[in-house]
Amino acid sequence: MESVADMSRLPPHRPRAWLATLLLVALLPMVAMAQGGPPPPGARPPPPPPPGAPPPGEGSRPPPPPPPGSPQEFVPPPQPEMQAEPVAPPPQPAPVEAAPAPVQAPTDPLVDAVEGARASGDATAQVQALLALADARLAQSRGAEATAAIDEAARLAAQTGDDRLGREVALAGVSAYEQLGDAELAQSWRNRADAYRQRIEGSLAPVPELPAASALPATQDAAATVSAAAAAAPAESPTPLWPWILVAVMLVLAWAWRRSHRRAAELGDETERLARHQRHLRHAHQELQKQADHLKKTATQDALTGALTRTAFAHGLEQMLQHAQRFGQPVALFVFDLDHFKQVNDTHGHLAGDEALKLVVGVSREKLDSADLLGRFGGDEFLVAAIRDRAEDFPELAESLRAALRTRVAGDPQFAPLSLSLGIAVVDGGDYTADALFARADTALYAAKRGGRDRCVLADARPAEPTAETPLRTLAG
Repeated sequence: MESVADMSRLPPHRPRAWLATLLLVALLPMVAMAQGGPPPPGARPPPPPPPGAPPPGEGSRPPPPPPPGSPQEFVPPPQPEMQAEPVAPPPQPAPVEAAPAPVQAPTDPLVDAVEGARASGDATAQVQALLALADARLAQSRGAEATAAIDEAARLAAQTGDDRLGREVALAGVSAYEQLGDAELAQSWRNRADAYRQRIEGSLAPVPELPAASALPATQDAAATVSAAAAAAPAESPTPLWPWILVAVMLVLAWAWRRSHRRAAELGDETERLARHQRHLRHAHQELQKQADHLKKTATQDALTGALTRTAFAHGLEQMLQHAQRFGQPVALFVFDLDHFKQVNDTHGHLAGDEALKLVVGVSREKLDSADLLGRFGGDEFLVAAIRDRAEDFPELAESLRAALRTRVAGDPQFAPLSLSLGIAVVDGGDYTADALFARADTALYAAKRGGRDRCVLADARPAEPTAETPLRTLAG
């Protein structure tokens, strides 16, 4: 029975870490866009503000005075002020002693420099001050504060559009995250620095410059200048859809991988269960085969001598007779027993008698062919069935059995009295019936006993009538 091949199956893996990593990678671009961070590598920087527009962060300026000759707006004359009635002054509270001034903590000059740069509104100065603060925090092994300063500097550098300044901030981010041991974010900042370097080298097309304010006609006002600059500037591109598409693809892939992993685990468990069931069935089959072999051996072989039982010998004789009748071959049946066997039992015990029976079977097997049948009829009587090409060969075979036993027991005082008396019945083209053949051989055996034992007697072609001395027996019992 073929066994199911055992699959080298790994234990079930929990893909939570993989799913978290995939979602983090997919959500990074959207988080960066939501926080106003630097654009991904390869994206173009935002265009500079048009000439004349107020810089970011500054409040609205008062409109310019109208040109000479323009109509003046009507301004109402001032109204005379009404005199208010005198009001009694409120009661003054009791003087309270002033609290002592708190002691100011020492300030960090780098933090003061950052605050000063923020107050000035200069983005470049803020970036440089933040970089100095980040370098100092890295030297002090305060990576968290350094990364906060670097993130703010990156946003300001992106607003300025200065690629060199942005690359310097990106290299500072690489150093900060390498110090924190986050290789993934360090690589992200390294990629951003490489993108800035490529842009510096001119791998990307430069942003087209806007016309100078001096090139416009002198008669146009400030509003016309701003409108012309806005028209010349490229329109803002819409929000890209690729982050959402990437998130959708990542989610679909994660779901498909999770489902396939679960299905593979289920198939592995089912395969293991079938393999265990197969091994159990194979073991049960082997046990049943052993029991069947044992029962077959018990039913067909004599437990003491190993010869065929009477039933098994009768079945084999029927098949042999059918084969001989079909091909016209002669068949002989020997019926023999041990002479003086009771004397051996009475003198030396039943164990010696058992050894004598085993000795007869061993001697007979040495003289018989593999196709011949050897069975035990009962007690000390045995049966032999053989097929030969000539009928004259059977008396010689019987004589060789008798002589071999005499030779084997010679000189052994325990088995010296033993000899064989054999009755031989041959069928050659006549009645191939097992019972008729056995009756003739059994009659010849009684004739050998009456003739003095230790001899072979060939039966007549027709069996004699049974008498009181030779009762009729059958092969079945």
